[in-house]
Amino acid sequence: MRQRKVVRTKVHVALLALTSMALSSCLMTGKSSKDLAQFATVGGADSARLEAFRGTVYSMTKPGCASCHSSQGQRVTSFHGDNDISVAYDAAKQRSDFNNPSASLMVVKMNGHCGVDCGADKASLMAQNIDQWRIAESIIVDVPPPGGGGGPPPPPSGITFPIASLPIAMPSPLPISTGSADANFATMRIPLNSVVPANPDLAGVFLEFQIQLFNAPTTTVPGTYRIRKPRLATPTNAIRMQGIRFLINDVYLQQDNDYEGIDLVIAPGNTALVPLPFPILSTDNMLAIQRPFPAVSTLPDKVIVQFQRLERSTVPNCKNLAGFTASVRTVMNARCTGCHANTANNGFRRFSMVVADTDAVVCQRSLQRADVNVPASSPLVLNPQQGKNGHTVVQTFTAAEAQAFLNWIASEK
Repeated sequence: MRQRKVVRTKVHVALLALTSMALSSCLMTGKSSKDLAQFATVGGADSARLEAFRGTVYSMTKPGCASCHSSQGQRVTSFHGDNDISVAYDAAKQRSDFNNPSASLMVVKMNGHCGVDCGADKASLMAQNIDQWRIAESIIVDVPPPGGGGGPPPPPSGITFPIASLPIAMPSPLPISTGSADANFATMRIPLNSVVPANPDLAGVFLEFQIQLFNAPTTTVPGTYRIRKPRLATPTNAIRMQGIRFLINDVYLQQDNDYEGIDLVIAPGNTALVPLPFPILSTDNMLAIQRPFPAVSTLPDKVIVQFQRLERSTVPNCKNLAGFTASVRTVMNARCTGCHANTANNGFRRFSMVVADTDAVVCQRSLQRADVNVPASSPLVLNPQQGKNGHTVVQTFTAAEAQAFLNWIASEK
């Protein structure tokens, strides 16, 4: 089976804007596929929206624009750099296009008079910050007031996730961090032989992932958990896993859906090895909102994992083995075997590419790390070429070699 894509809403770094953390606009990155046009004419600004604005656009307009664009400055046309953040918020909202951030007046009118030294392309940076502001506000809309209860929205039409794990309490203590090093995360394993409904084919199977408390809750804004590196480990049977949802305290939010598009068959292996020899299922980091909350609770949060499908299967063979052998395996032998064929290296333990292994075997292993719908999103591509999931960046890949990987993955669809 292949990885199936669904419409995703990625919150990524934008959720930092929900807290009072002071963020540098030079570091803001992220993306979203959700239509957020309804937020283009927000009239006021509650405290959560102000914090979203403070952590994104205001981090540029306050230091860079206030000397002119404030009630104390030289201009009266727009106060988007005003010392009063509520005034700046309303002014910036009138000059921001949430449907097309790059078309915002605050972007197209910069042209060299911006005073923020965050690199040469300040207009592009402002567009990124407006997009982050947009994403953050989409999350705030779904936050209930303290003690207000609230519940999960209905699932997408026609998609059900009937299989669920038992609730597992969060590790204690759980790292509170925005750092990306493994030490800033706790590792959780959820055994799947106890899922409901029960399935004897899942004996010894577990889902492993890393989790951290990305930002702690306040009295008005819930905390968020960052989840990454999901990995299914199976000792005996090949397991098809389709769609993963993480529920915090039994509540599902459609924003927390980065892994719903996963659809892969994982081959069995040795679940006792360290590190595990199973592929990371996605390069995405997912942020999950703490719902429901009060901000201060004596009860530990719990996580439940739901699946659309979880069943015994067979590992698919590559459709284009000849293409893999000619254009991918040759690159692996030249670029990857220093680690992945070295029995003393963790790369070998994660993903063996011993030269003596047949092309068909290595092709199967590669296919478990490929996204045939969006080849450029494949861990097989992103891990070595962009350093995703803690992989060392392989600087020696040529453009032609990188394209060969993409072409082969696309041919497997």
